[in-house]
Amino acid sequence: MIRPYLLVLLLVHDVFGCVTDEVMTPDVMEGESVTLDSCFPKIQTEDEWEWKFGGPDGVTIVKNGLIYDTVDGIFNNRLQLNSQTGDLTIRNTRIKHSGVYDLKIFNSTHTREHKKFNLTVLDPIPPKVFAVEGESVIVTHDVACVQKYNLIRWMYETTLIAKIKRDPNSNQTCCKDPLERKFMGRLKLDDQTGYLTITNLTTTDAGLYKLQLINNVPKYRTYRLIVSGSGSSTRMIVGICVGVVLVLVGGLVAVVIFWNKSYRKTKPKHKVVLNEDDGEVKASVCG
Repeated sequence: MIRPYLLVLLLVHDVFGCVTDEVMTPDVMEGESVTLDSCFPKIQTEDEWEWKFGGPDGVTIVKNGLIYDTVDGIFNNRLQLNSQTGDLTIRNTRIKHSGVYDLKIFNSTHTREHKKFNLTVLDPIPPKVFAVEGESVIVTHDVACVQKYNLIRWMYETTLIAKIKRDPNSNQTCCKDPLERKFMGRLKLDDQTGYLTITNLTTTDAGLYKLQLINNVPKYRTYRLIVSGSGSSTRMIVGICVGVVLVLVGGLVAVVIFWNKSYRKTKPKHKVVLNEDDGEVKASVCG
């Protein structure tokens, strides 16, 4: 099933554009395809070019139009090359394909282009966020440098619920809650971190939350919120159980103390008398 937040990427074959002198950091969900864009309309015939996996000193996987694999064969015929532009596509990605991909285009006189991509292949099973009804929850993420993204959007299932759009002219942000009737003003989006806060949770807030951070290289994250029963009821039940246990323990201690005192008062006192009879010593107890 194609996830809605990846639809745009799939329509353009998951092509990630390039920015000069910047390490590109594309994300893709495991099982999807991704294309690393050389940004060249056409490679010149006199040029030599090479893709490496693992950085500039890594393993050569493409050289002058020929495709290779690593020694352990992690790509297994998943690589596809555009021989005209040098774009590299990885089909049916796996988490083990995460890493640095380095492209170098050069000829006998100089290096024409050097691009680097730090690809992250994400686990398709979204991490779970647990919360309690009536309380608040902050849905965080692991994306760094959020301030560089022009657009931050949170989706609930397939519906936009909050967004921040940075205006480069005024350097201002705006936040929008299209589902105001559902969340009733209970959403807060931090424009510095991109974290989403939901207050006064209800069980109907449970579901899939999707984060989109958009600039030259978009980022996507997905989280499944699980909301359990009322926190006040849970605390009340726990408190009652603890109280019952304390009463039982206290009663048991009181019974033990009372029994011990009663036993000492009623315990008969005896003394031992030694008698000598025909050279034998006999002991008798006298009450």
